[in-house]
Amino acid sequence: MSTKITLDLKGMTCDSCEHHVGDALASAGLTDLEVDWHRGLATGIDPGSFDLTKATDALEGTNYEIVSVSTSDDEPTDITTSGDDDYDLLIIGSGSAAFAAAIKARDLGASVGIVEKGTIGGTCVNIGCVPSKALLRPAELYHQAGHSPFAGVDTSAGDLDLGVLVASKDELVGALRQEKYVNLLDVYGIELIRGTARFTGPNAVEIGGRSITASRYLIATGASPWVPPIEGLDDTDYLTSTTALELTELPEELIVVGANAIGLELGQFFAHLGSKVTWVEALDRIAPFEEPEISDQLREHLFSDGGQGYEKAMARRAGRDGERVWL
Repeated sequence: MSTKITLDLKGMTCDSCEHHVGDALASAGLTDLEVDWHRGLATGIDPGSFDLTKATDALEGTNYEIVSVSTSDDEPTDITTSGDDDYDLLIIGSGSAAFAAAIKARDLGASVGIVEKGTIGGTCVNIGCVPSKALLRPAELYHQAGHSPFAGVDTSAGDLDLGVLVASKDELVGALRQEKYVNLLDVYGIELIRGTARFTGPNAVEIGGRSITASRYLIATGASPWVPPIEGLDDTDYLTSTTALELTELPEELIVVGANAIGLELGQFFAHLGSKVTWVEALDRIAPFEEPEISDQLREHLFSDGGQGYEKAMARRAGRDGERVWL
């Protein structure tokens, strides 16, 4: 029987350290290694040949030191069921967490279904990390083209077609969604079930009138934009982080309520394209969960690009005055 080995180490400071430590432990007989320099931990499987002395010798002369070693039996977990359930694991949601769990379960031999009521792929690929970064970079280049930092060197940004830019973003998102999510369903033998799941019992859900049972469930429904309770906001045709990425016409002015990561990056995107952007942050500084020095640098950089902001400012009411919105 194989044994799981967990080692506490000190001296690791970066991703490269993980590779060095992993190589040393592999040479001492550990397999299936996972090394995390942030936590100072390494885990692996000892098939019966692990030599701690050899591992210590392999780390001799480096900055890495094994502090402690713990062991546990590594008996495979049988996650399949002998009952009559439709699936061993049913996952509600189809984002990155859902797929990671589904793939691991399939590797262990379980039957897996994924339930999705909307677009497969979750937040990151559809309305989060991927589309925002696909827009941020071209906006940065557009801004740089129109703002030469050198005296005597004139540059111009040229024409902007936000509709074409957004269409190219949508094309990238569609390709990645197909490659990283949809195609994996057949590769791993995961069944996609369309609809909204509603629990009808301890091991049963109803989806579109169909009753489905599973021995285990994982709820991985992710997140959605939160709209603050600002009086009158519903009358302003406000944007969220999702709908802002779908605009095909550039707004002349934009008020961004919230100046943390998402608010800052979306505001900077529109500022770089030419919108007049104002951030409103309820806490005492922009990027309030970062170190104060980082907030100061971000404020200087963003405001030098033409943005402005209010800190320690609570948005209480909003309304519309003709074509303009006030806050």
